[in-house]
Amino acid sequence: MRRVFILFIILFSINNKLCAQVTFNPGIQSGLNVSKITEMDLPSRKDYYFGVYGAIKFSKKYTLQPEITYSRQGAKGIYTAYHPAIGQYLTNSADISLQYLSISINNKITIYKNLYFNLGEFTDFVVGDDIVQDNGSTSISKGQDIDYGVFGGLGYQISKNFGVEGRVKKGFGDALDFSVNQKNATMTNVVFQIGATYTINFKK
Repeated sequence: MRRVFILFIILFSINNKLCAQVTFNPGIQSGLNVSKITEMDLPSRKDYYFGVYGAIKFSKKYTLQPEITYSRQGAKGIYTAYHPAIGQYLTNSADISLQYLSISINNKITIYKNLYFNLGEFTDFVVGDDIVQDNGSTSISKGQDIDYGVFGGLGYQISKNFGVEGRVKKGFGDALDFSVNQKNATMTNVVFQIGATYTINFKK
């Protein structure tokens, strides 16, 4: 009985020590999106993202960071598409804006001093879309209401509060329905993000 009691005290002490090392700090992030849609010869679109996060720091090297972000993505410009009905290629212009509410889990791994690596997964919910076409010869519409995928990138913590990040975000869901997409290929989101973070530090 005495050994069991001693073991309980040891486990309780270890648990308290581990819990004492874990910290939580909320924060905000915002920046520039440069997005593109695969399987479509349309230039990238520049827009923005912003959101909030909660940084759960388990050690000096690892932080688990849930995030909620509003992200504007899509593509914009002139593209060429083959039309089987008339048997030729036509030039078209489109401005595609897809707005998402993104819920992601980010794993922040410190590489060296204030430099860290981001790696995670996301689920995006469509909250708005705005598709403008100058040529009525094609039909483009929103695809799936939910996108999902992975992201990775690098960040640098300038101070306890401010940081900068660059990420590449790759979706796997079908972002668009395109009438002349003969390949029947999935048209997915690819987004490069660069921005700033501000973490609220409760420690004085």
